[in-house]
Amino acid sequence: MAKAILLLSGGLDSTLAGKMLLEMGVEVEAINFVSPFCQCTPRSLGCPAAKRSAEQLGIRVRVFKCGEGYLDVIKHPRFGRGSGMNACLDCRIHMFSRAREYMVQTGADFVATGEVLGKRPMSQRRRAMDLIERESGLDDLVVRPLSGQLLSPTKPEKEGTLDRRRLRAIHGRSRRPQFELAEQLGIADHLCPAGGCLLTDRNFAARFNDLLEKKPDFTIRDARLLRYGRHHRLPGSTKVVVGRNEEENKIIERLMSDSDFLLIPETIPGPSVLCQDSANSKDLTLAAGIVATYTKGGMVTDVVVKRGKRSNTVKTLRGVNPLDRSLLAAWRLDGSRFKRLTGWKAVKKTFKSCKKKGKKIMSQEPKSLFHKANEKDVTRAIVHEFAKQFEEYTESDVLIAGAGPSGLMCGKELAEMGVKVLIVERNNYLGGGFWIGGYLMNKITVREPANKVLDELGIPHAEVSEGLHVADGPHACSKLIASACDAGVKFANMTTVDDVVLREGGRAAGLVINWTPVNALPREITCVDPVAIEARIVVDATGHDAIVARTLADRGILDLPGCAPMWVEQSEDAVVEHTGEIQPGLVAIGMAVSTVFGLPRMGPTFGAMLLSGKKGAESILSLLRRAKSDQEPASPDDLVCDALGQQGGNIGAAR
Repeated sequence: MAKAILLLSGGLDSTLAGKMLLEMGVEVEAINFVSPFCQCTPRSLGCPAAKRSAEQLGIRVRVFKCGEGYLDVIKHPRFGRGSGMNACLDCRIHMFSRAREYMVQTGADFVATGEVLGKRPMSQRRRAMDLIERESGLDDLVVRPLSGQLLSPTKPEKEGTLDRRRLRAIHGRSRRPQFELAEQLGIADHLCPAGGCLLTDRNFAARFNDLLEKKPDFTIRDARLLRYGRHHRLPGSTKVVVGRNEEENKIIERLMSDSDFLLIPETIPGPSVLCQDSANSKDLTLAAGIVATYTKGGMVTDVVVKRGKRSNTVKTLRGVNPLDRSLLAAWRLDGSRFKRLTGWKAVKKTFKSCKKKGKKIMSQEPKSLFHKANEKDVTRAIVHEFAKQFEEYTESDVLIAGAGPSGLMCGKELAEMGVKVLIVERNNYLGGGFWIGGYLMNKITVREPANKVLDELGIPHAEVSEGLHVADGPHACSKLIASACDAGVKFANMTTVDDVVLREGGRAAGLVINWTPVNALPREITCVDPVAIEARIVVDATGHDAIVARTLADRGILDLPGCAPMWVEQSEDAVVEHTGEIQPGLVAIGMAVSTVFGLPRMGPTFGAMLLSGKKGAESILSLLRRAKSDQEPASPDDLVCDALGQQGGNIGAAR
């Protein structure tokens, strides 16, 4: 039986994740992290809400306290903060790292969480999740049951330990799917549906920011004190904490240090006031005035001043007058003192302000939301970066014509091996027909075993009949484009192929290209010569048109019979089988293969496109290895040579 270490906060999401794993036959042990900044646990429980959740699930929970090491992470985050003082990424990395250590210690197989893709803007984005896994040493070992179908398969799924089909595809900030799932799973008592971190609260963030500025070496005790009372910063920089009720008075007294002063009214009910940071007599007088202000009735009173945990009386201040409450408001540490404002909230505030004043945004002085940059700076940045990339990619290892599914898949596979890849696309958009299935209906189909490629890319899909899978076209296409970009593929879109560069022996060595709009205008006003870019391997992924191959066929170099009528079952196998080099230095993939070899067309099913792209990449890697062994001229970075290894056989294994 597989074993999982579940990060259990006591919230609904992590409870649901644990329940789902238990129903899949996984042994679950929970761990819970207690930090000074958690606001999820109800006070009435007296202990982490995770204990209650673990009892519902019938599992063991171990509590880890976040100590000084954790505090150092929050003080000095490597990956920045959110809208408050929340260092979400660094916090998650710290907790995941400790979870990994416990996983190894207990012999568990993987770590599980209740995270939902897109729920939290900073830490539950896909790239953020990948970063957290990588930095904590948990690559491929974090299972998120609530969003698992939207994410790349993890090691337990690949090995068959978990059934991916039983994972969910919940995403976004709506709570309705979780409530419905809780009802299905019989989880009726979820005390803490959302949870949260105090560092995202503007009032608490103001206190934390003040503490970090005034006392950078603060301790856990100081952090815990931020949760209680009213906090004021006096003109002399002394910190004052005022209890709001009897319970807070007791907590403040318990958290005071030997160097702190405690001020309390001598004879009438009132607050306990903690005076920190080496208070002098003037500070103590002001603090006594705060005591008088918040006593019942706000009357003149006598205030006892004590020092240290032993509460040794230092002196008694007689006849202390209440202070003007406007002074207290000016000294109070709350959200009005915290200026960090980011994202949509800042945008919304700017627009509301403009509307209220009846002014147009263009007539306003620039705000601090965006950094200063004028029109020429924007133009210069575009021109410089475009020219820099275009110059760098005038010579590539592999040049692919066509950014449809086969071209994108081929480019992705090559770039992941370190190959320098440029894809030329005549349209403004990438993806070809992968956005839309047949007849303008945006569902795409793949036949097994191509569904494994969808899993690799993290594309959700459903088996609608034996061996036939359906996915959303926009989701699938955007995932494939993103994976190619992430791998390092570069693009020249709005670019058409005019001709092929040929070398000795008819070897393809590049493409002749021009702007797409040039072909759409009358010739008498578009006398624009094309330019040429070179590559060691050229790939025709231009679909039925087979544009690259056709330029050679027009010169009698290649025979181009065109594709035969539709026959799905014969076409897909044949396309993958014939994918490869059709002319020295020229590889055909995707539907261009059908046109080159006279194979049947396949219509709106895309499995062969994806597998042809993969096989094309393997064929190219083989050609590049052969070229290196023959000591043919290499690119300045000597290609990927040593990184290529023994790549190959993947398509055969998949089929």
